[in-house]
Amino acid sequence: MKESQIVCSLLESLNEYNNAKSIAFYLPMVGELSLIAAMENAFQNKKCYSPRVLDGENIAMLTVFDFKEISGFTKSKWGIPEPPQEPSRELQEDLDVILVPCCAFDRYGNRLGHGKGYYDRFINAQSKRPLLIGVCLQYQLIEHVPTDSHDYPMDMIVTPEGVLRMKSN
Repeated sequence: MKESQIVCSLLESLNEYNNAKSIAFYLPMVGELSLIAAMENAFQNKKCYSPRVLDGENIAMLTVFDFKEISGFTKSKWGIPEPPQEPSRELQEDLDVILVPCCAFDRYGNRLGHGKGYYDRFINAQSKRPLLIGVCLQYQLIEHVPTDSHDYPMDMIVTPEGVLRMKSN
């Protein structure tokens, strides 16, 4: 998908992304932008993580050791490849960046996800708030996304048409 390639290139041009030592990449479900190209490049000098749904309520960000192992990950009920839950994969550090998918974002960084709250609960449980970079197709950037007090806004949003930086997050 051409849009995925453009977004990966834009991500890789960001200082915040390049300076990060640990990044959580989502592995896409049908209809989401694929960040596989950026993830493949990130293995050269970053620790890479991906989410796994644990108990229907929470996710863990688990280490992905090598790009090639992703094809062997078991798929969730949503068809998303997930790293196996093993002690050697557990997060041992603060994440620098989380790349966040969506159903929609607005220009203020608010996110409409799939309604489960996985990312918000995970971010809330972290000792240090990581930089949150939303990624989406241009049509997913809408005028207004309803929010609740527990929702975490993005620090920036990357679309195939450019990068939006939020002012006060």
